Amino acid sequence: IREKGYTFIWFIKDVNTANEKNIDRIKNLAVLSETMGIKFYLAVSNNQEDTDKFLIRHKLELYTFTIDATVCKTLMRTNPGLMLLHNSIVQGKWSYNDYPKSFEINSNQKMILK
Repeated sequence: IREKGYTFIWFIKDVNTANEKNIDRIKNLAVLSETMGIKFYLAVSNNQEDTDKFLIRHKLELYTFTIDATVCKTLMRTNPGLMLLHNSIVQGKWSYNDYPKSFEINSNQKMILK
C-alpha cells in the first residue's frame, strides 16, 4: 500500500473465529477516518460471502481486500488486529484487546491516538 498520509488496515484472518471484543472502537475509528479523509481498509482471508456477512452483521462499510491467511498471520498475530501506516511505514499495531478509541490530527499533521 503506497498511500500518502495515514492509513489504517484492519486484519482479520478468519471472520468466523475473529474476536469481536472492542469492535465498537473499530467502528468509531472507521467513521472518524472517513470524515477526516484517512483510508481505512479491511484485509481479510475469507471469501467474499463470509466477509459480507460479517460486515453486515456489524453494520460496517469498509473497503476490503483479500489476502492469504499465512500472510495475514505473519503481519498480524491476533485475529483481528489493527495496523496504522504513515506514508507506507508502520506506525503502530494493536490487538483486539487494545485498539485506540479515537484520534485527532494536530496542526503539524501528526496523528494523536486516544
